[in-house]
Amino acid sequence: MKQPDWKLSKVQPVFHRAKAEAKYNLLKQWYMVLPIFGGTVLISTLIQAFVIIALSIFMVIVFGDESFDALLSGDAELLLMLFLCAVPIVISVLYCLLAERRSLRSMGFTARCCIRDYLVGIAVALAMMGGAVGLAWLGGGLEFTGFTFSGNAGMLLLFVIGWMIQGLSEEVVYRSHLMISLGMGANRWVAIGISAVIFAAAHLGNDGITLFSVVNLTLYGIVAALYYLRTDSVWGIAAMHSFWNCAQGNLFGQKVSGIVLEANLFTFTQKEGYDWLHGGSFGPEGGAAVTLMLLIGLAVLLLLPQRESSTSAVQT
Repeated sequence: MKQPDWKLSKVQPVFHRAKAEAKYNLLKQWYMVLPIFGGTVLISTLIQAFVIIALSIFMVIVFGDESFDALLSGDAELLLMLFLCAVPIVISVLYCLLAERRSLRSMGFTARCCIRDYLVGIAVALAMMGGAVGLAWLGGGLEFTGFTFSGNAGMLLLFVIGWMIQGLSEEVVYRSHLMISLGMGANRWVAIGISAVIFAAAHLGNDGITLFSVVNLTLYGIVAALYYLRTDSVWGIAAMHSFWNCAQGNLFGQKVSGIVLEANLFTFTQKEGYDWLHGGSFGPEGGAAVTLMLLIGLAVLLLLPQRESSTSAVQT
């Protein structure tokens, strides 16, 4: 068996590529990345809020109050938020291109193997979330209710597209932007750790959040970072993130970080007294079943060989 790459020496070329391109002097002091990153997040949030307000006013004027209520309720509200996740993608990419002067390649946008990476990411997500739900079911924490889809195929397709945007958004923001920017001036484990903690902290306002949830989200952030670095691509982890959420919400009928979805194919009902296993009101990400799957994923990623394309990166 291969020895785990605890020091992550093999992923260093991914950071070297970005460091060789970056022209922003403040990035040499890694702690300066954090307030700059906060600024980009603030800009994204303000733009999203403006779009919601403008759209709400338009709906009220043209269609009346009932359309406004329908827009900001249930699955319709969640779909709107998912599609608005395109805003942070644009802001982060523009910042990295124009301010840091980094290439799209340094952000993980590679044409090589992109389709294969995405398909593999989908498979990994389904296997891991399926494994977590299966463990919670076998452990007595979930009861399988059956096929319960009562919506329509169009709504389900919109959710798939929405999750694809949302998953790519969070990976671009927290991995392509934050982690890589930090890693140009800090130790790679520091960059991974800080980006994972900030990723988890971004969910503190979600319903049902617990200490266990925060630990799992931080662990997920570490797994996502290693997945990104090992493959030297954003496509695989974006797919995994997107279909991880899609599977737990739309496939298995579980809450997604405290969010309830109405459009789902199957339903597993939570049993009382097993919150530690199935995650309670936060959903699977707040339970031990997901913790186990993430630890398995972490072990695999530490043993996974580095993609050869990254070893040709400029090293300075």
